[in-house]
Amino acid sequence: MASWISMLVGSDPASGDGAVPDPRDTIALLSNRLQHATLMDDRRAALKSLRGLARDYKPLVAQHAAAALLTSLHDNRHDLDMARDALEAIASILTINPGKPEETPIVTQVAEDMANDSSHVTILLDLLTEDDFHVRYDTLHLLALLYGAKPTKVIEGLLADPTGMARLMDLLDDTRDAIRTEAVSVLVALTTSNHDVQKIVAFQNAFDRIFTLVFDEHVEPVTAQDALQLLYHLVRTNAANQTLFRETAGSVRNFLICLAQFLPPTDATSVSWTAMQVATCTLLLDITRALVVPGAASTRAMQAHLHAAGAMGTLLHMSLANAIPAGIQALALNALGEAMRGYEVAQRVFADSMVTVHGASKSALLVLVGLAVAGVPPMGARGGADGAEEQRLVLQDAEVRAAALYAVQCFLHDNDHGQLSLAMAIVNPPPDDSHDAATDTPLANSVVLQPLLDWSVRDPLRTWMAGMLVCSAVADNLKAKEVMAGMYMQLMTRRRYGGSSTRRGSAAGSPAAVSRSDSDDDDDDDVVTLVQAIGHTLVLASRGKPSARMQVGLLAVLCCWTWEYPAGVVELLTDGAILQFLLERIGSSETDPHRDELYDVISTRIGTDVVISLMKRARDENAVVDGLPMHDRVLVAHVADHLGALQRGIRMSPRDHAATRAAADATAQELAGLQSRVRDLEARCADRDQLAARVRELESAWAPRAQEYESTIAQLRAHAETIASQLVSTRANLDALQRDQDDLLILRVRGPEGAVCRPRPTGPGACGELESAWAPRAQEYESTIAQLRAHAETIASQLVSTRANLDALQRDQDDLLMCLAEQDHDMKRCTTDLLRSGMWTPAPAPAPAPAAVPASLVPATLFGNGGVDEDEDDGLMTI
Repeated sequence: MASWISMLVGSDPASGDGAVPDPRDTIALLSNRLQHATLMDDRRAALKSLRGLARDYKPLVAQHAAAALLTSLHDNRHDLDMARDALEAIASILTINPGKPEETPIVTQVAEDMANDSSHVTILLDLLTEDDFHVRYDTLHLLALLYGAKPTKVIEGLLADPTGMARLMDLLDDTRDAIRTEAVSVLVALTTSNHDVQKIVAFQNAFDRIFTLVFDEHVEPVTAQDALQLLYHLVRTNAANQTLFRETAGSVRNFLICLAQFLPPTDATSVSWTAMQVATCTLLLDITRALVVPGAASTRAMQAHLHAAGAMGTLLHMSLANAIPAGIQALALNALGEAMRGYEVAQRVFADSMVTVHGASKSALLVLVGLAVAGVPPMGARGGADGAEEQRLVLQDAEVRAAALYAVQCFLHDNDHGQLSLAMAIVNPPPDDSHDAATDTPLANSVVLQPLLDWSVRDPLRTWMAGMLVCSAVADNLKAKEVMAGMYMQLMTRRRYGGSSTRRGSAAGSPAAVSRSDSDDDDDDDVVTLVQAIGHTLVLASRGKPSARMQVGLLAVLCCWTWEYPAGVVELLTDGAILQFLLERIGSSETDPHRDELYDVISTRIGTDVVISLMKRARDENAVVDGLPMHDRVLVAHVADHLGALQRGIRMSPRDHAATRAAADATAQELAGLQSRVRDLEARCADRDQLAARVRELESAWAPRAQEYESTIAQLRAHAETIASQLVSTRANLDALQRDQDDLLILRVRGPEGAVCRPRPTGPGACGELESAWAPRAQEYESTIAQLRAHAETIASQLVSTRANLDALQRDQDDLLMCLAEQDHDMKRCTTDLLRSGMWTPAPAPAPAPAAVPASLVPATLFGNGGVDEDEDDGLMTI
């Protein structure tokens, strides 16, 4: 190497012919020449030299020439040879050698400096448009290295360029396999966890391009597998991409075609799978499960599309095939279960599905039940094996059995009819030859009931699996419990009395009616029910060296059976042996551990932080995440739901707990008092509402009458005004007549020509004719005046009556308004107290505001300026 450097840069004259130059000086010289040389050939030679030195003197080149290499990449991007040399040199610097950990800090620093400047990511994306093989490949390689060092900065640079992801996706159409492979690898890395990048890639026609690569015969298997890995990243936990995948024409069908390629022949007994085949098939099944995640919003629509495309048949065949690895079979069973979980159409199709086992057609559900409980290979034995191989197969078989149990549980999820069917199949009496040793797959009832009723079963997992199946069959289904209890009672009765007089129970699960002689009636109580039989198995299994898994499985069955089923509780507690066993277990410890003692042990000997940290780590363990093959998924979900509460309980000391409990009790008492006041206020509000309703009823009832009174008063006023005007006119006429009469009398007394005439005695005389002429008119006037006075008196009496009625109504209304005001004042005061206490936030429906009293009902409107005043009344009365 030293001679090569000497030939490259020459020897130092001052040091003699045999001196070797310092590599640091050489790299600095080459870096200066790359930046400042005027001739292109000199810069190209310096760049090639730095590329060679970057492999052997990486820290020195990174320290003294990294900036010069990046500058050269920007300045000479159109010179493909120089761009390629710069890319190779930078890639050599960013490649971390595991055997030289001392290089890691300087490499990380160069990668960070390069990623922080988005222009470097932009120049790499620009270089992807070049058609040169080495430039494209080295650019992709450098982009992958840069992403591995600083993924966040690289993604920010990619998203900042509007066409950056499109340029990467266009590389999938490149005909050179190395370019496509490297492009797929970069896309797989970029789409690992960033949803924005996943969406952009998916909308660049990613699904069609992926399946094009998968189906291309000239594409390397590694590239096809990476393409499927990219598909998995795009659809995992990304609802938008799942919708796009579902709506893209042919995507679901192409995916199932890929999956169907791994189906072994029906008559195959063993097929050798390569590691590549196992990895690819595992990836396809993982994609299937990612599309139908339980509880996701898009799961139901995806289940419908998969079912329409025939996914159920493919998954069922793969689940029950013999010539398939155990891990693949377990994944296929899990995918089968999630493809029909909660989807009624798929569950109904699966319930009617039949599979062929050694030439005999059997129910797929019962075959899965047998596989879960007994672990019997559905398509025959896997072949002879020695002891070590047999042990390995047993461990693999446990995983397959747990997956089969999960598939059955998914079938029973939200499927009451399926639960009832399985419950009847579990207890249904088997045929006479069901226990024949030549039978490869026992029926579901003998497989499930035997572990629950025979305490001598050597396989604890078998009892546990059977118990979980029974729990799933009767969970939240009272009818299924009644069916199992009734049919089991019928079976036991028939066995006891020979079956000659037994009648099958109804579908509702009531026990069968048995016709026997009266002498046998006393023996009815000796028939053991199903829950009692399981309890007896639990009692017997606890003797000697009991298996915890077996006992837990039996206890789980008893818990699920007695939950919200009073008849089961009565059957369990009326059995003295079972009750005594449960009491012994409960009282097995002389003193139950106190919380203070447990907290002291945890805090002083272990440490609460350590326990909480271990709980967090346990949450991420495969045994908790997958729940298989040691734990049931229901238990795992229960622990996950209550893990936060457990951590808070461990973190809180008993003293803090006691203080919190005391404060909670005080708060509860205060809240109880406030709730009592709230109830009183609600009652008073109800009374207030009743009063308001009564006010509205009175208003509605009195409104027509008030309008009638107002109309009558208006008419009376008009008539009174007319009478008053007539009186005025009549008075004027009377005054005129009086004056005329006075004038006539004066003339009569004086006589003609001013002479004074002596009055003559009263009697018929000269004025008799005048008096006789005016007498009828005077009588007419007096009669009219009398009529007017009578009419005025009538009007006055009516006004007095109307005033009395209106005054009574006004008093009633004033009383109601006063009551409402008092109620409102009390409500506001109590509400203010509640709000200040902060213990209760009222949210009652707003009470209707008391309706305003119509102006027509106010007495002032009747007797104001517009009404008949006292003067008018006095005038009418004094006529």
